[in-house]
Amino acid sequence: MSDEIKHEIKQEGVESMDGVTAPVVTTEVTMSEHEEPGVDAVKVEGSAAAAAAAQEGLANAGEESETIYIRNLNETIRLNTMKESLRNLYTNFGEVLDVVAHRNIRMRGQAFVAFSKKHIARRAVADTQNFPLYGQPMKVSFAKTNADAVYKRHKRTDELEKHLEERKAAKPLKRKENYIRLMKNTRAKADSSGAGNNAAPETATAPGAQAPAQQKQQQQQQLPDEYLPPNVILFLQNLPAGTTKEKLDEIFGQYPNLAEVRIIPARPDIAFVEYIDEGSSAVAKDALNQYQIDGQPIKVTFARQ
Repeated sequence: MSDEIKHEIKQEGVESMDGVTAPVVTTEVTMSEHEEPGVDAVKVEGSAAAAAAAQEGLANAGEESETIYIRNLNETIRLNTMKESLRNLYTNFGEVLDVVAHRNIRMRGQAFVAFSKKHIARRAVADTQNFPLYGQPMKVSFAKTNADAVYKRHKRTDELEKHLEERKAAKPLKRKENYIRLMKNTRAKADSSGAGNNAAPETATAPGAQAPAQQKQQQQQQLPDEYLPPNVILFLQNLPAGTTKEKLDEIFGQYPNLAEVRIIPARPDIAFVEYIDEGSSAVAKDALNQYQIDGQPIKVTFARQ
């Protein structure tokens, strides 16, 4: 019997609920009596080239750990289908503790897979580099930090608490950086707009006629909140009494690029939440409109410009 464990990876089409064919990965295994499953190489076509590519990609990645980071995933595939496909693929290498992926703009096309052991993650990085999943070659490396599931599995409670504290401590800094970037972008837009206004010749407005800016403002005033154009600022309504800035920070901070939360002391039922770009604010608006705080659904719309 050969001393190698040989895995042949195949993709078989399985129709998912959204009409997309999700690959179910199966293996053909020949195992030595003296080796444990999942320890030796998983052979994918072109594995030597894939391994070389993996080593090259690790230059900017985290240290070797149980968690791997995958990018260049096909963004047209539904999130649950993609997570199921990744789990099916990586289960062939060993025990998968968790697959983490998010819908927000910053994390689209990316995922994290947590394994029970480092050597499983090492094989996964080497042998699935450029693996074509849904027509796109995956880019795989070690994650910069381990997934929560790894700390929980190995009962490394102290490390998990430290990991969570560091992540929580980094949030205000990231928000400050986002706010600074927002201010810079706003100033740059204002400067370019001012330069354009200075360069444009003045035109007389006919009596009774309205300037385009005034017309646009009046049109927006007539629009229902739900149909307002995108804005980096969100308008929150129907907040329960006693809702704090910290509570809104926690809720809206789940979505990337949060810049600032502003509450109105004289109007505790409303607030404003600002992101650094319209794409990020749109994701938060869609996700949190009708979100319940203390059992009361809140209304989230773009703010009027």
